[in-house]
Amino acid sequence: MAAYFIDYIINYSAFNKKGQELQDYIRQFNQRFVPDDLSMDAFKADVENEIASLNEKYPHTIPMELDHYNNGVYGAWMVRVKGYNDKVVFILSWKKVLGTYQFNEKSLSNEKESENSCPATHLSRT
Repeated sequence: MAAYFIDYIINYSAFNKKGQELQDYIRQFNQRFVPDDLSMDAFKADVENEIASLNEKYPHTIPMELDHYNNGVYGAWMVRVKGYNDKVVFILSWKKVLGTYQFNEKSLSNEKESENSCPATHLSRT
């Protein structure tokens, strides 16, 4: 099962209060870990629900829409004003976690090592 890391979020100049509210909402997810595919799908659905809610809250504005890109290793979500490619609200970039690094005390040897060294490690690929 895959895990993901929200790499960065770029917020563009807010064009109205609706855009600012969406930026405030999405900002809380910057640099977050998403542990599995189900959580990533739920996260995307939550963002889409927030967009739909704001579109309903501000009916006299042009709706916002989410566009996405995924190549299997990294991806991005871009929210923009529907029909206007140059009116971007934010871009959220994520990366698939390829493995983890963990210190493994059991593999320490009896050899003397400097206090700053850390030779015993474990690398696991997901």
